[in-house]
Formats: sequence, structure tokens, C-alpha cells
Amino acid sequence: PAMKYMQYIMPVMFLGFFNTFASGLTCYLLFSNLFNITQTIVTKNYIINNEKIEKELEAYRKKPKKKGGFQQRLETALKEQQRIQEQKGEGQQRKKRKK
Repeated sequence: PAMKYMQYIMPVMFLGFFNTFASGLTCYLLFSNLFNITQTIVTKNYIINNEKIEKELEAYRKKPKKKGGFQQRLETALKEQQRIQEQKGEGQQRKKRKK
């Protein structure tokens, strides 16, 4: 949460810190930071269309997920191992019944 406000607080703090240095450095940092803050606000509020992005995300979430090749092979191997274990279990039960 503190990082959220750092971009707004640091330009003011730098103004005080760099006042003892050359004035060009202070002006550069101040105006550079103010420009970046303005650019961020304009981009977030006016350029990026959040509604469009949310609709695209919702449409993406509704699509069924395809299983990748590795995941499909892993599931196939797991089912095969379960089938083998079931067959072994049935074979052992038959042996016990014969005794």
C-alpha cells in the first residue's frame, strides 16, 4: 500500500532533498516526476478502456480450457496405471478365494 503513494510523495520530498544541489537538478527531477504522474493518470483514466478489457477477460474465462499435450499424456498414463492396479487387485482377490 505504501508503494502506491510513493510516486506522489517522492517528487515533493526530492524537492527538499535536492535544494542544496544545483537548481537544474531539482527542476529536472521535479518536472520529470510531475510529467510521469500526469502521464500515468491520463493513461489510467482516459486511454485504457477498462470495460472493454473486462469483457475480453470474461469471454476468455468462459472458453473451455484446452489441455496441453503434456497434461493429456500425464492423464492417460495415470488412467493406465489405475487400470493396471485394479487388474492386479482383482487377480489377488481371485487367488485368495482359491485358497
